[in-house]
Amino acid sequence: QVLSVPYCDPLTTICYSSYTNEWGISYRIALPDVAAAPSDAIIQIVAPIEFGWAAFAWGGTMVWNPLTMGWSNGTGAVVSSRFA
Repeated sequence: QVLSVPYCDPLTTICYSSYTNEWGISYRIALPDVAAAPSDAIIQIVAPIEFGWAAFAWGGTMVWNPLTMGWSNGTGAVVSSRFA
């Protein structure tokens, strides 16, 4: 069973729905309160540095679904969108 919990970032004051998996990766998503699509989404992924990279798949499988991934480059974060 997947349970999300609220998380409010103390630096940005943005509040997310947050889920942390068994490997310690937290996926946080904030969606605006809008009546119609399209709308923006804010994603925050917090992962142990030893993993090298972490990603969020927007659909059930990788094929035909966007993938948002990120990794540290030593001085900051790199974010990349992929589509298979």
